[in-house]
Amino acid sequence: MVDLANMETVEKECGALGGLFQ
Repeated sequence: MVDLANMETVEKECGALGGLFQ
């Protein structure tokens, strides 16, 4: 798993991936 801060970046970079993680 990645850090929460990194997660925010991932969601901004790829909303699709962010949605899957959440």
